[in-house]
Amino acid sequence: MLVFVIPLQSRAASRDWSKVSRLCVRTLQSVCAQRDSQFRAILVCNEPPDGLPLLPELQVVSEKFSMPDATTAERMADKWLKVKRGLIEVRRLAPAYVMIVDADDCVHRDLALWIRSQQSGHGWVLHSGYIWNRGSRWLLKQDRFEESCGTSSIVWCEKADLPRSLDEPNERFPILRFGHTAIVPGCASLGKPLRQLPFRGAVYNVATGENDSGIDLRRWSSRRLKLQRFFRYRPLTRWHRATFGLYEV
Repeated sequence: MLVFVIPLQSRAASRDWSKVSRLCVRTLQSVCAQRDSQFRAILVCNEPPDGLPLLPELQVVSEKFSMPDATTAERMADKWLKVKRGLIEVRRLAPAYVMIVDADDCVHRDLALWIRSQQSGHGWVLHSGYIWNRGSRWLLKQDRFEESCGTSSIVWCEKADLPRSLDEPNERFPILRFGHTAIVPGCASLGKPLRQLPFRGAVYNVATGENDSGIDLRRWSSRRLKLQRFFRYRPLTRWHRATFGLYEV
């Protein structure tokens, strides 16, 4: 089974809660559009997003987490606390594959199907994916995707790999210990190497006004943009929209 864990920032920490809610709803719909039924999704939040859809595969964990300040470090600490809370819930379903999904990204609808077809393995890294600027008609093909996007790995977890409570130290659990930027060498160091997913498995949505990507493709120089477009850009098609559940919010 594949379990998606989606941490959501709080209303109080949001610049525009309506936009945060719409982005999160799109992510949840994308995650739950899997074409195989062997998956679950766990949303962890202070409060559910406005317009939360009724999805049978979705579990919502809503608790009073402390409010982070405006710094990126505090916002990331809040995210990982919610990830940890989600992993506690995953423990009830373990062993399982676990994928952390940022609450404004979209994922390929065949991830669960791929997992079931493989039947074994320590997991996969999404080494390739897409970057999308809201409103753009183009997708940017991005390699080394795991270095920039948190929605980038699928890790096999036994019960021992998952926390029982928030009080346990993060260092005991691979997903919390390594984060997305070090998950590949981290799992390899444990003798549990991740393989590369053989297709582009996610869309990293940037410049939403609410995430901390620091990336806005519209700010690139026109010359560089033309070069990148020639080599790495692909038109956003109906297939992409259907495959990733990608629509304007």
